[in-house]
Amino acid sequence: MLEGVDWPTMPDLGSVLDGVTSGLDWLADEAPYWIDSLAALDYDAVPVWVWAIVGVVIWRLVFKAIRAPFRRGRGTPGRRRAAWLQKQAVRGRHKAWEREAKQVLKTLRKGIPGEQIGPMLQDMSPYAFEYLITEGLKGKGVKVRKIQRASGDGGIDGMAHVEGRWHLIQAKRYSSPVASQIIEEFVGVCQERRMPGLFVASNGFTMPARLAAKRSKRLKLMDGRQLVKAIR
Repeated sequence: MLEGVDWPTMPDLGSVLDGVTSGLDWLADEAPYWIDSLAALDYDAVPVWVWAIVGVVIWRLVFKAIRAPFRRGRGTPGRRRAAWLQKQAVRGRHKAWEREAKQVLKTLRKGIPGEQIGPMLQDMSPYAFEYLITEGLKGKGVKVRKIQRASGDGGIDGMAHVEGRWHLIQAKRYSSPVASQIIEEFVGVCQERRMPGLFVASNGFTMPARLAAKRSKRLKLMDGRQLVKAIR
């Protein structure tokens, strides 16, 4: 979720002082001229709207001068554009995975032979498989939240409101059954967040993994066929 964010860096103290010094030098040079000009003005003859405009202009100039040293820390326009392009690329990839998931979901709902379900799920991108779960559940009226990969998320791919509670979702599109170690790691995440979990695996789970989930009393397990049955 935070991919591509161009975090601002604090400016160098020397550059800040240089900016302040330059501003003070400019004021010292220009002040006598402005004082003489202001002294010669007939203030009663100047409309109020003119004073309003002058005030706004002065405020903008002062604000810009104060802000300028700090904006240098945000990087060059080239860097900002590169960060923006990176965000757009990430957004584009997620849109592509979502489209792939919706296309597979459409095919599944039309009805295909059972023996074709496994290969179809395996042909999906792992990220599209995550979207298949959230989009499929959403289509059945389940409230869902898709999480777009952030560091420290514990491998959580989304959330679903099931049986009156929000469940953390973890999805694995593996070519073999999920092992107990992965289940135990997800149980730890669920315990840390004090939430139940829904673990979906395209090729199911090993027996030790099923036993680990049962012991935790926190996880619901769903293999590929169960998923398809739930979202059709």
